[in-house]
Amino acid sequence: YIIDLTGRTPEKIAAAMPKDGRRGVKRAERVAKEAGVVIKDETGMDRATFDEVYRVLEETSERDGFTPHSADVYWTMLTTLGEQARIYVARLDGRPVAWVLVTVNGISSVAYYGASTTAEATDWYAACDLAAKGYKGYDFMGAGSTRVPELYSVGMYKKRFAQHPTEVDGAWDVPVQRPVFEALVAAKKAKHLVRKATVVASKASEAIKR
Repeated sequence: YIIDLTGRTPEKIAAAMPKDGRRGVKRAERVAKEAGVVIKDETGMDRATFDEVYRVLEETSERDGFTPHSADVYWTMLTTLGEQARIYVARLDGRPVAWVLVTVNGISSVAYYGASTTAEATDWYAACDLAAKGYKGYDFMGAGSTRVPELYSVGMYKKRFAQHPTEVDGAWDVPVQRPVFEALVAAKKAKHLVRKATVVASKASEAIKR
C-alpha cells in the first residue's frame, strides 16, 4: 500500500485515502495531541538513544507474534545509508512509544521498519512531512501474504491508507549452497521457538507473581 503524497498538503493527501483511513488518521492525530505525544524526525540520534527506541519494537513483536532483527541491523541501516534513511519517533513524556524508519530514494519514500502503540499518528506525521519535502509516495511495503501469515494484522492496518494495493515483485531466496541454506532455515526456526518459549515462560512468571 502506497500513500499518494502528490497532494503535498495533509488535507489533499487525506482526500485521496479511503474514508475510514481519513477518519482514522485524523482521530489518531487528535488523540496523540490531546495525550501530549510529540512526533519528530529524530534522524541523527546516537546509539544510546536508538537502543531506547528499539525496545518499542521488542514490545511490539511480543504483542504481534513476530521476531525482530537485532538492534544492530536497524542501527547499521540508519548509519550506513546516511541521508537516504530517516527515523521518526513519537514520544510521550519523553519516552518513545512509536517509531518508523524510512528510506528515501529520488522522490520516493518507503516505511521500511516500524513499531508502536500509536503507529497511525506516527506514519501520518512522517507521510505529511515527506510530502512537504517533495516526495511523491510513502510506501508501506508488504500488504499481506500467505507466505507470512503472522503479518496479517499489520497488512490490515496499512490498507486504510490507500485506495488499493500496488502489485510488486516479491523477494525470494535463491540458495546456491543448499546444505548451508537449509541449516540457516533450521537455525532460524529454532531461534523463533526458543524466543516464543522464553516469552511464554516470562508471562507465566509474571502471572505467578501477581
